[in-house]
Amino acid sequence: MIKVLIIDDEPLVRMGMNSIIAWEEHGYKIVGEAGNGVQGLEKIREYRPDLVLIDIMMPQMDGLTVIEESRKEGFAGKFIILSCVSEIEYLQKAIRLGVSSYVLKSSVNPQEILETVEEAAAEIKKEKRVPMDLTEDLGKDFRKNSDHFAFREFLNLILKGIVTEPGELGEKMQVFGYDRNKKAYLLVSSIQETGMDYRKLLYKMASVGESLLEERWGTCFANFEDYLVILMSAVSGKEAEEIAFRMKASASQYFDIKLRIQIRGIDLQEWNIASQYEDAKEELAGSFFENKEKKEDAELIPSTEFASYKKLSAALEMIKSMLLQSRAVTESEAKKVYAGAIEYVILIYELAWEEDIKKELKGAASIPEYLMRMDSFEQVHKETLRVLRKCYELAEQKGYREYEDELTDTMVKYIHSRCNSKISTKDVAEHVHFSVDYTCKYFKKKTQTNLTDYILKLKIYRSHKELLEGKSIAEIADIYGFSSGGHYLKVFKKYEGMTPGAFVRNSRTDNKSGI
Repeated sequence: MIKVLIIDDEPLVRMGMNSIIAWEEHGYKIVGEAGNGVQGLEKIREYRPDLVLIDIMMPQMDGLTVIEESRKEGFAGKFIILSCVSEIEYLQKAIRLGVSSYVLKSSVNPQEILETVEEAAAEIKKEKRVPMDLTEDLGKDFRKNSDHFAFREFLNLILKGIVTEPGELGEKMQVFGYDRNKKAYLLVSSIQETGMDYRKLLYKMASVGESLLEERWGTCFANFEDYLVILMSAVSGKEAEEIAFRMKASASQYFDIKLRIQIRGIDLQEWNIASQYEDAKEELAGSFFENKEKKEDAELIPSTEFASYKKLSAALEMIKSMLLQSRAVTESEAKKVYAGAIEYVILIYELAWEEDIKKELKGAASIPEYLMRMDSFEQVHKETLRVLRKCYELAEQKGYREYEDELTDTMVKYIHSRCNSKISTKDVAEHVHFSVDYTCKYFKKKTQTNLTDYILKLKIYRSHKELLEGKSIAEIADIYGFSSGGHYLKVFKKYEGMTPGAFVRNSRTDNKSGI
């Protein structure tokens, strides 16, 4: 059989590649998987596969670097790139590195993958005879699965309170391979309400968790109380947080569900797994009721931090219907909600001092005052939607937008929270627990914007306020973390097409003319 290795940072891609093709029926064996480039290079060294299916954009080391490094070490196996990226620069480098094929994930199907693999396999068979005896490898796989089963059953006994003696727990953990030089963490999670089969989702997420833990000591499983449980070793809590973050991202991206996760450190003297499990369950239950109450309180306005125009307008249509049909909401209450919707968007997208917004209010000192002037609620509804649309147009011009992807949202929110300081792409990468290269490529793929440009544009946009307030260039440069006033001037001119002085003069001229 031809040995195949899969290297991809998305657990479900690896799971899918394993399941959509009957590999062994066609003469292939999946000998291993890896979730990032560094692990992938190690797996290549360990398994010496005949064929590697590899993604380009991965954390810690990208796919092309993996190929380049393995070639330097004398690896002669074939590579097939499976990627979401179609840029010609990647394709050109892949060709130079001797990649057999380059397949876009967005257009691929199982038959195409198999055909591509068979083309590469034909080249492999010409070059060498493939050994057929895999009995030893299969034996290793069987023993590994048996150990996992025994480990999970033992953990269930601990969680049920049947095994409680610390000495017995510590001894057994070492038998199962625990390294006392590392810390232990318990992650307990549950799935928020969904119409899908709850248990089936837990099993799917357990498979994702196992994939993420591949290079670590630990396990992920759905326990007897329908919680998803991870016990793992790590050097620090940051590693446990990274696993939790990637579990949440996978749940949202692939299954459209939200995981609530509690992380607990384990005392290695007491091995207090059971008590930490009970504590985590209480926290999860509390967060469930807390979230439910918040949802009921904010029912009239969507609670997402970056609510879209579509979501807000739909909510306002519902309020209008309630007012006109059932009178469940008074006109005064409805006007407050409508005003709140506009103020919410202005606050989120930092538009409070925008002259264009003030013009929309036609001389009114505030949003509520503007809406209270109107005679009919139909006019209130129409004007609110008009002003909201203008807000979103202005926000989009300034680079704001709603990202459905959780990782991108996390980056954007972090940048906005730290913009008034010295923040770099390295800071963003550390915040999301990925390499700088991977973080920048991922951000560019999802937003079509360079990460450095996004950070600098936001700083320049926010600095407009200080400029109009009369602060000096040196003061503004210090506020927004620029290395000097000269650096701020250079960046300002790059993105605004004019100097800060010209910007202030133009703004004052516009205000005087009443534009």
